[in-house]
Amino acid sequence: MSLDQADKKKGELLMDAPPQTSPSPPPETKPSPPRETKPPPTEAKPPPPRTKPSPPGTKTSPLSPFTIKVVDKNGTELPIDSMGFSDPGAREARGLEFDVHMDAQPTTADMELYRELSKVEHALQELYPETNPASEAKFRPYFVRLFYLAQLILEGDVSKAEDGTKMVGGRLPTDAAKAEVIAITNDLIDAEAPRIKNGHLRDLASCASKLSLPFLAAYVGRGSYRAGHMRIDIV
Repeated sequence: MSLDQADKKKGELLMDAPPQTSPSPPPETKPSPPRETKPPPTEAKPPPPRTKPSPPGTKTSPLSPFTIKVVDKNGTELPIDSMGFSDPGAREARGLEFDVHMDAQPTTADMELYRELSKVEHALQELYPETNPASEAKFRPYFVRLFYLAQLILEGDVSKAEDGTKMVGGRLPTDAAKAEVIAITNDLIDAEAPRIKNGHLRDLASCASKLSLPFLAAYVGRGSYRAGHMRIDIV
């Protein structure tokens, strides 16, 4: 085969061959953006408690010299409610209990007022005995009055705070306290004068003063001492 024929043959072969295609480049892949990770939810913290200033005259520390409670006919303390209040209107309530807080340093005037209140309490119990059910109607109003008077004089002005708990404020001044004790004593004498002699009623009241004598022994006794319905806490 001549050279020309060879070139012609080669050209025919090239024309018959399928066209060559260059391979397409792989598709461009963009890196995925980093996934946004959210921090795990945190537990919500409650707001700090509100602090409210104590009302003027409120006693929180030290304690009042006394805490006044009620007892039954056997001298057993009746339970207070969940908010710290005693109920002198309960039919079982027949006497007062005076808890003395020695760390609050009760004064001589405080102890004198305690003795005077105890006299009125004793007179009430003698005039309107628990053994006479008919006397309840007369006993109860005087006893409730005496309880709140003793509380105002020796413990403080007791009221309910916003949350319902017991709140203790200032006490009645000594002169006003003595006047109130005299007033309830005179009311009791006036009410019972037609039935018994005034002197006899005063004798009944004075007997209660003897109950306060064991108070002196509490200073050399141990932790707590009971004299009548008086309980002394020594710290």
